[in-house]
Amino acid sequence: MNEVGKVDGRELRWRAHNTARRLALLDGTISAVRIHGRATGLSEIASANGVSTSVLYKYFSSKDQLFKTAVRHYFETALIPQMHAATSTEPDDYRCARAMITTYVDAVECDRQFYEFVLTNNDGNRDLVAESEQLIAELLGTVIEERLRALGMDTGGAAPLAFGIVGAVRMTVHWWVIERSISKDSLVEYLAIMLWGGISGIAESEGSPSKFESRPTPAS
Repeated sequence: MNEVGKVDGRELRWRAHNTARRLALLDGTISAVRIHGRATGLSEIASANGVSTSVLYKYFSSKDQLFKTAVRHYFETALIPQMHAATSTEPDDYRCARAMITTYVDAVECDRQFYEFVLTNNDGNRDLVAESEQLIAELLGTVIEERLRALGMDTGGAAPLAFGIVGAVRMTVHWWVIERSISKDSLVEYLAIMLWGGISGIAESEGSPSKFESRPTPAS
């Protein structure tokens, strides 16, 4: 083997090691957040990983980068696969919508420490919140687009509809986490009614704003 091949082989092994190490540190970060919640700092994360804080900076350029990457890792490896499974196993649109809402609410309830950590560490610019919302909205947008296309309907509104739905659901769940004035089951039912009402409107107008506008309005 020539010298170039040897160097390339070593570089590939180093990259693989570096990637595996970063993933392990991210898993440790999530574990630390589940224990310490919004109070989680670099010291708690380093302790959970059995390393010093200087090791964290070896793999992540800043605390913010570590936090943001950990949030994305959590959504990509935990919540998003669960939501994708929910959309894949339910036979009709209503049950699919309800399953996605239930999955999200369950995740917030079971991982409340992580949820509060995300909200606390957005530094006023909502980067962490926006990151998580975008991942969920992109998944939902894909589902909506596929369903509309299968029915021969206008798919142009899939993305804005998805982001609108995710924003409304997140704000409502955030209210519920603070107030707890209704049960989790009631929360899911109300959100499902709201979401299904929107889906019904989309179906009736075939996903077209112009067709929706041309419909007669309900009698007052």
